Amino acid sequence: MRSVIIDDINSLLATNPGFKINYIIREANQSAEFMTKPWLQE
Repeated sequence: MRSVIIDDINSLLATNPGFKINYIIREANQSAEFMTKPWLQE
């Protein structure tokens, strides 16, 4: 599954050369932190 997602991302990036991806650590991104907490507590 992960390789399919990575392939899709690479295809999108190839067709949109001006597009840029920035990495934000999860702890600094409150939305991502909120969504991952239930899975991390298991």
